Amino acid sequence: MDQGAPRLMGISPRGDYAEALRYAETALKVAEEIGHVYTVADVYQTIASVHLGQGGDFRQSASRAEQAAKLFIELGARPQAAEALRTAADALRRLGDEEQARDTEARARSLLDS
Repeated sequence: MDQGAPRLMGISPRGDYAEALRYAETALKVAEEIGHVYTVADVYQTIASVHLGQGGDFRQSASRAEQAAKLFIELGARPQAAEALRTAADALRRLGDEEQARDTEARARSLLDS
């Protein structure tokens, strides 16, 4: 899980995923309004991790992680992009899409190899 999700999860002693998502969506709106692209990417990754952690919406997790990876790549933050892609791969695997998960993991590795 990325660093943002535990921070959000720490808001509630119960690890309230719904509350974490509400805070993340608020953070996303603020980051978008001020144009802080790195924070937008980080929040997307956090949202992906929360969805993955709650064992819920794996499709949403994969989608948000892919969005995070795209922004991190645009910013030149390759390690963060690779981590986001690994999150997407994990979500895809939980959806039963092993082939797409392997392809996504390969993309993550290629970011770190080049």
